[in-house]
Amino acid sequence: MKTYIRALSLVLILGGAIAGLGFFSTTGDLAFDQSRLARIDAHYQKAIEAEQVARARALIYQNDRLVYERNWGYRDFARKAPMQNDTIFHIYSMTKPVTSVAVMMLLEEGKFLLHEPIAKYIPELANLRVYAPNKKTQTKNRLPTRAAKRQPTIHDVLTHQAGFTYGAFDASPLGALYRRQGLGATIHTDLKGFVTQLGKMPLKFDPGEYWHYSLSTDVLGRLVEVVSGQRFSTFLQERIFGPLAMVDTSFHFDPAKADRQATLYSQKGVPEQFVRKGMRAQPNRPRLRVSA
Repeated sequence: MKTYIRALSLVLILGGAIAGLGFFSTTGDLAFDQSRLARIDAHYQKAIEAEQVARARALIYQNDRLVYERNWGYRDFARKAPMQNDTIFHIYSMTKPVTSVAVMMLLEEGKFLLHEPIAKYIPELANLRVYAPNKKTQTKNRLPTRAAKRQPTIHDVLTHQAGFTYGAFDASPLGALYRRQGLGATIHTDLKGFVTQLGKMPLKFDPGEYWHYSLSTDVLGRLVEVVSGQRFSTFLQERIFGPLAMVDTSFHFDPAKADRQATLYSQKGVPEQFVRKGMRAQPNRPRLRVSA
């Protein structure tokens, strides 16, 4: 998913705005300390020059007015195209709050209840079992399992407590199996095909026992499709992006906006290792290269 990102909050800076720490002036309207803001400029400029990141954008509003806005780096290094206010980014995990909003809209409309099993609406996820590590009996593509204490609910899926994992982040044999089955950082099928594939995988733990960052949001996308009767992308466009005038947000690349698109970069060596090692993949030199 891509979007025109107008506001990138500097949470760590705003979080330090505590009276008495000297971060702000308290006379009249609150105002940011310009010397502190200059530190942001120096930090990101240094990161750009070292090719730790390709670009950055920061924006701060205070009392409904814009008090700080900066761009650093390039949306495309090769063309020396600078980062601009209307640059379009791949937003990746920011699809999670958008998807959760869609789910809660449907909840408000009475389409389902949070305590209901997810399998009531997605039967491909019925009768899930739990991975039971056993080095003596497990193989590369077949892991030992046991019966789950209970099946995951919609609430479990919303809160990343369902027992699913993320192939890209999980160093365990289960995470490796996810990656081999194409359940890594990128899903190479439609949502129905995805849940069918996921339903054949064991859970990492019993539902409700732990929080674990996972593919749960992708499952929620399929839930939206089932209960709304629309494709997930169509629902988001009609019910969220359209009403909010998010004119540059979609799941598909628009060739007409190619010049505004930020090129994706990674550290050299990471893409080649990613499928096998997930987020454990390490660069072999500290410079950026275009990602495939």
